[in-house]
Amino acid sequence: MTKVTLEQWRVLQTVVDEGSFAKAAIKLHKSQSSISYTIAKLQDMLGLTLLYIDGRKAVLTEHGQQILNLSRQITRAAKNVDNAAHNLTLNYEQNLRLAIDEIFPPKILMKILHQFGLCNKHTRLIINHGLLSGPSESLINGEAELAVVSKIPEGYLGEKLLDIQSLPYAHIDSPLHTKELTLDDLHDERYIIAQDSGIKNKRNEGWLGSEFHWKVSSLEMKIQCVAHGIGFSWLPKQLLVDRHLPIKPILLKHNDNIRTYPLYLVHHNPQEIGPSASQLITLFQQYVSVDITI
Repeated sequence: MTKVTLEQWRVLQTVVDEGSFAKAAIKLHKSQSSISYTIAKLQDMLGLTLLYIDGRKAVLTEHGQQILNLSRQITRAAKNVDNAAHNLTLNYEQNLRLAIDEIFPPKILMKILHQFGLCNKHTRLIINHGLLSGPSESLINGEAELAVVSKIPEGYLGEKLLDIQSLPYAHIDSPLHTKELTLDDLHDERYIIAQDSGIKNKRNEGWLGSEFHWKVSSLEMKIQCVAHGIGFSWLPKQLLVDRHLPIKPILLKHNDNIRTYPLYLVHHNPQEIGPSASQLITLFQQYVSVDITI
């Protein structure tokens, strides 16, 4: 069996990527004669012509292209083995499950996830959205290591991230905007409610005074119902920034407009926080403090 080394494969790949023996020598900090010898030795071992010189450019043969493609798989696999071994020494989590309340601003969440992806190549994230008791239930059931929740489960400790303010919204053409209203005025209006995604200890999302309410399974569905004039609902104003939807807040008397929901970051077992979970926690802290005014 031909025993080609990883170094020989890397030399071949660099010659092709750089376009010439001379540029490959500079890239690899080797002499050009060393590069030429390595390629000649590789071709001799394989019994194939992989490259020919056209002017000063190294050009692949048809067989060379096939061998190059296979060689990239080999060096990529070797790199993955090295990375896996390194990760084991650092005790990086293989998977990290995150349960997050849908009212957490997606603009901030995407910044956090993007940065995590840049600085952590070791851990796969599994992200589940939920409403009300859903994320807490995932934490309690051991289905998530980290959770962003609106109510800390009993027996757990959490760190407050931010407050989410919700206002009653209706379509811009709704007659609900013609005057200042009271909660009693909304009693006979169609009220769009998001259902609790939890199973065991379901919670209501707030005022349920309207007898004529519809229940939907997601926050986005609730937003779309309001945007299409189907009904009114309390919506997190942070989630509506820059969306340019045809909706606006309803004016209510007696300061009944604003509802405030705190959001907390909770770890399933604070005594066993791994390096990836620690990274993610730090990113939540950093980006929430930066975007707190959203």
